[in-house]
Amino acid sequence: MDDKFTLKKKAQNIGTSKFNGKAWKQNRNFLLTVFEDLGFGKPSIEDHIMEELQELISQLSNTAGCLINVKDYITASVSNIIAAVMFGSRFETGETTHKCLVKHLKNILDGGEFGLPVETKPKWLSRVMASLRLNKPEGKRESWLAIRELVREKITEHKNTLNPDWNRDFIDGYLQKMREHHADPTSPFSEENLQEHTAEFLLSGTGPLSMRISWVLHICAHNPNSVQFKIQKEIDDVVGRHRPPTWEDRKEMPFTLAALKEALRWISVGTIGCSR
Repeated sequence: MDDKFTLKKKAQNIGTSKFNGKAWKQNRNFLLTVFEDLGFGKPSIEDHIMEELQELISQLSNTAGCLINVKDYITASVSNIIAAVMFGSRFETGETTHKCLVKHLKNILDGGEFGLPVETKPKWLSRVMASLRLNKPEGKRESWLAIRELVREKITEHKNTLNPDWNRDFIDGYLQKMREHHADPTSPFSEENLQEHTAEFLLSGTGPLSMRISWVLHICAHNPNSVQFKIQKEIDDVVGRHRPPTWEDRKEMPFTLAALKEALRWISVGTIGCSR
């Protein structure tokens, strides 16, 4: 019988969002472990974030008050944080590979949830979205393939420099796992899955986070007295202006934390969601 979801028919149990059953559980457990080892949920991940934050502030300062699309800068910054975890290092400002990655990420994410490739929705919904012009699939599949090709090149680089005693990043961790299961023909850990996982994390990590940050800035801009001023005052009182805020500072910043949580509650970045 023809599957009602085009993606499920094509995916063949590849990638985080398309896995099912035992393969999904095995990969999920491993992904949680490798991300924890790389510092997720620990102070060490702040180093990547702080480095990128300082670069973002520098770029925004250089605009000298000109009219800009802040979300473009945020998307580039967030994608670089994800890239640092995936690839082991951030892209330098203006690097051609990073510009290419951001361009394709923006193309896929354009239009928000309705800009996602049509094959992630039921066939009937895809037809409705197309008739209402809510979906713009032009070039999105090509952009996705371009991101996967960039990831494939990074995987090749890592295979040539892999150190079995040390994981530099996500790709190293997954390659080590593949080696452990190389004799198992039914193993769900494969280079194709690694490529798909990495590309999916670049997309899913960049899209929702950059959108939420953009919305928080939008809320502050439209509520300068009731929100923006109070957040700035709390930051000045608790942190000062001699250093950036850290995750530990949240314990002394109830208004800022409450404002961020309320923004996350109010803003939906995935009403329809992705297939599972």
